[in-house]
Amino acid sequence: MGGRSHRAIEKQHKKYGPVFRVSPNELSFASVDSWKAIYGFPPPGQPHLVKGEFYDIYGAGFKTGCIGSERDPQQHALKKKNLLAAFSTKALNTQEALVQQCWDQFVEKVGPLSRETPGGIDIVKWFEMATFDILGEMAFGESFHCVETGKHHFWLDLILEHLLEISLVDNLRRFPFLATLGRWILPSLTVNVRNKHTGYSREKVQKRLNAQNTRHDFLTNMVSKVKSGEVSHEELTAHASTLIIAGGETTAHTLSSIVFYVLKTPGCRERLMSEIRHHYSSYEQIDATSALQLPYLQAVIQEALRIHPSGAQGFPRTSPGVIIDGHYVPAGTEVYTSAWTVVHDDANFHDPYAFKPERWMDPACNDIKDASQPFSLGYRACIGRNSTYSFAFIEMALCLTKLAYKYDWELVDKALDWEAASRCYIMWWKAPIMAVASETSVLPSVRMKSQNVILGLAALAGAVSASPTFADAAGLAASGRRACQQLASKYPKDVFFPQSETFHTESTAIYSETCILSPSCVFEPSSTASLGSAVQIIRAARSRFAVRAGGHMPVPGAQSVESGVMIALSKLNTRNLNRDKTIASIGPGQTWEDVYTWLAPEGLAVNGGRYGTVGVGGLLVGGGISYFSSTKGWGCDTIVAYEVVLADGCVVEARAHGKYADLFWALHGGHNNFGIVTRFDLKTFPVTSAFIGGGLWDGSDTSTQTQFLSAFESYMKPGGGVDDPNAAISAIIGLTPSTGAKQLTSLQFYPGNDSSPRAFENFTAIDAPFIQPLPGAVMPSWTALPILLAQLGVRGSREIYSSVSFSPDPRAIRIANETVTELAVPVLSEIPNSTIAFTYQPVSKDWLQASKASGNNVLDLDPNRGTFIAGLITITWTDAADDVAINLLTQRIVRTIEVRTRALDLYYPFIYLNDAGPAQRPFETYGGGRSLPKLRAIRAKYDPQGLLLNYLGHGFLLE
Repeated sequence: MGGRSHRAIEKQHKKYGPVFRVSPNELSFASVDSWKAIYGFPPPGQPHLVKGEFYDIYGAGFKTGCIGSERDPQQHALKKKNLLAAFSTKALNTQEALVQQCWDQFVEKVGPLSRETPGGIDIVKWFEMATFDILGEMAFGESFHCVETGKHHFWLDLILEHLLEISLVDNLRRFPFLATLGRWILPSLTVNVRNKHTGYSREKVQKRLNAQNTRHDFLTNMVSKVKSGEVSHEELTAHASTLIIAGGETTAHTLSSIVFYVLKTPGCRERLMSEIRHHYSSYEQIDATSALQLPYLQAVIQEALRIHPSGAQGFPRTSPGVIIDGHYVPAGTEVYTSAWTVVHDDANFHDPYAFKPERWMDPACNDIKDASQPFSLGYRACIGRNSTYSFAFIEMALCLTKLAYKYDWELVDKALDWEAASRCYIMWWKAPIMAVASETSVLPSVRMKSQNVILGLAALAGAVSASPTFADAAGLAASGRRACQQLASKYPKDVFFPQSETFHTESTAIYSETCILSPSCVFEPSSTASLGSAVQIIRAARSRFAVRAGGHMPVPGAQSVESGVMIALSKLNTRNLNRDKTIASIGPGQTWEDVYTWLAPEGLAVNGGRYGTVGVGGLLVGGGISYFSSTKGWGCDTIVAYEVVLADGCVVEARAHGKYADLFWALHGGHNNFGIVTRFDLKTFPVTSAFIGGGLWDGSDTSTQTQFLSAFESYMKPGGGVDDPNAAISAIIGLTPSTGAKQLTSLQFYPGNDSSPRAFENFTAIDAPFIQPLPGAVMPSWTALPILLAQLGVRGSREIYSSVSFSPDPRAIRIANETVTELAVPVLSEIPNSTIAFTYQPVSKDWLQASKASGNNVLDLDPNRGTFIAGLITITWTDAADDVAINLLTQRIVRTIEVRTRALDLYYPFIYLNDAGPAQRPFETYGGGRSLPKLRAIRAKYDPQGLLLNYLGHGFLLE
């Protein structure tokens, strides 16, 4: 009860090992494996370890459980669902301006005050006040004005007292005699404090409910549910109370830890300040997106979360009777992982009591980083950790960047041992950290010549140009603003800035959150002519820009831009048929669902995308796989003309013959390296009905998986379904490693009225029930499948693709499946909400012959090599902290499949651009490398000054 239990437990673990009994029915674990066993997703058939009795104390005073105290897993899932919208990327982006404002007030206040106050200021106290103000704004729609007044709000002190008493009651309940004594002594004290806390929570929530406030905050979605009767007033109050306690105090603690350890660690302060001051040329440039990309700052935050975790004691769960870290734990036993002990174990971290941010950056570091789980893991992990940016990380990154940019900080007491002076009662009672700030002595006028971090990382991956033109980050921002201002002057109705709803809608209309950046403005051209003029303005301003059509390509930098102009093609949605209806003119701003529903009443089709949500523009300039490819070739093979805005702003029409014949060829799969296509003229052909079959099976059954793979192998054999030019199929094996789930999917398409196509007979013979069947019948409109699949295009997660191709030999098919399972499961089982899918996409000899007959394209694949499989690896996840691990995993899977298939002479040297990952180089595989020199020459011809090469964001650059 002295606030040092974390150290006492650590001492006992050193004496007794990775598990010991703390009290009669309580076990503490201190191993990496125990994190997953206690808090992670349980294996199939095993119940969750639910929260322990402690949470009844935590939630006392409210008539319902909240996101923090609810012990029932199903009820918790419902409550979590109600709150998730508050922590979405869209919500957090709208909240940044408010957080910026609060930290600006804080920074302006603490610097001068620290110099004017003898002995400096207690930065801990000021962090508590600032985070409490921010949480007041976000949870109740109004600040507590602590920073403004320089005083703790009484509720902040009440919360800290409330936590102390919860800790006291929690300790007493462990020992029956003391618990009985406590029931006589404590009620009047604890109930009084508890009632004050819950009463004030209710008062603030009622005020928030009465407010006519349209501003987005944590409770916006919940308020509407309360007013509709879907959620009770009491539940809303309980949630708000938890957000205030958990959100403000934990962030203040971590910020305090960072300041203390950074100022105490030689070289750390200098390196952090150097990174920040070389990245920004002015205080006004600092924003969350860029601050969150500073690698050393991120390492500093991670190391502070490790060395001084907010939840040092561990969060109790109740065993249902399971094995944890090799020990059977009977049902009803309370268990937890001692967070403090596991991160200070030298078996997990070298020199564990030393503050070493470099350990989070050094790929050669052998520390077991999974030992640090500051947000916990599993379905009860911190609700904010699965966003693109967690709210806490936004707060910390903005605060630290602004403080370090503007001031030089020093500890007053350089001998302070802050951890020893602090006490932990559930959360920390933090000892004062007296600090003083001086104005930054030198703000460099010439900044480090480095690209924006996002662009630099993408360039290393081979995705984005790292031309010296962009070396000056300040120049980048200035040129972007200049271009936006000039565009707004000429096209005021088509330019949108960050404060507008249209800006937010267009800049986030991207399927993978890895690709959502922060442009200076969004330009929506309403005509090809206005786009041509815009290109000239952008060119003159020397601004970076990016072009977004459907938003599907998950390559950072391909469709959005930092500090530049994002061109959204949404309004370029031409749809026209020529007089005899043989040619459809289609704008790039449409989806294939838009196109197909327009053509279907005419009994027509075009050779477009398989998924209705995919955009027209991106698919066609990358090649394009279609349901009709075995008779029509790649999607681009049926294009007869392009309308293109060139690098000089001129608009031309490129056809197979004439002045721009070379440009026409280059656009057949050459991506956006030559101009911006504003219209595609495609051949139409008659199609009405189609057989649509297949569905989803449970792949966790070994027999079902064996039958599925055998069916696909039979389909790919000579004389099998792949040789029927009307048949189109995708076979997908999907895994959710954290839950152990496996899904097998077959998507079957056959135009016409054959209700039982022989091509798919091996799949029809699979002896296993569907989880979700497709119709398995002839549908009156062939558009049914792409429109159905459009419903699966859900935004909101992080996503990466990678392409790998191989022979249709059964050995190669098995290699792909086994490699994905072997390499992905160990990594992704530790990453909540992650999935991986491998899609087998047959590219038939008929397909390649149809492509060749159309007049060729830049892919230039030889039909004489025969049929192959274009494999697509898709990984989704939710936490930005896992980006590096996911990227490395994807590359490893591709390399391993390549090595293993090459060893059997089964590798096919082709990377399909629309499926490629950021580190892949598809152009080098086109035509066996023959296409690349010609493509470079055409690019130089139409872009002699390098506008598209150096200023346009690319998915894949012609190097």
